[in-house]
Amino acid sequence: MKKNKEDNFIKIMKKIKPSSYKKIINYKGNLLDDNILDSFDIIKLCVEIEKMYKIKINQKIINRKSFSNFKNIKKLI
Repeated sequence: MKKNKEDNFIKIMKKIKPSSYKKIINYKGNLLDDNILDSFDIIKLCVEIEKMYKIKINQKIINRKSFSNFKNIKKLI
């Protein structure tokens, strides 16, 4: 299940940021602070996660830390 979850997130990232999704997945710094992701990317990411998993992301967990790296993004569901 864990591998499937990661594969699904890779698909989402590829859809949202086709030219830089590999960099995002492997990036060791902070995706927001280093301007790899912006606020519009976060909105698109949330929408795609909600559609794929048929869930509603709790607004209380949407913060800078949640989107700072690929590992934290995967924790959203």
